[in-house]
Amino acid sequence: MIDKNNKVTEKEVLVGMNNGEKIEISGENIKEGMEIVVNPNDKIKNNVIVKRIDYKEIKENRERELEKLQRENEQKKKDIEKNEAEIIRLKRNEKK
Repeated sequence: MIDKNNKVTEKEVLVGMNNGEKIEISGENIKEGMEIVVNPNDKIKNNVIVKRIDYKEIKENRERELEKLQRENEQKKKDIEKNEAEIIRLKRNEKK
């Protein structure tokens, strides 16, 4: 678990249902809303201070970046189509 000062406290938990997005955990002194460390490495032990990662924020940022890139790609496709049409027009004029 992670407290308000970002300090880790190891606690034993029981893993319940897992739908791929959320995992149910329970245990002694485990309450809803507590923050946990997901997939801790060997460096994460009792009393270690950690940096929090907000996965929801990361996901939202990725979605915004994806939307931006998709808009840019659509504009580039339109520019390419416009350029191709201009190339065809210019080639036709050359043949005359």
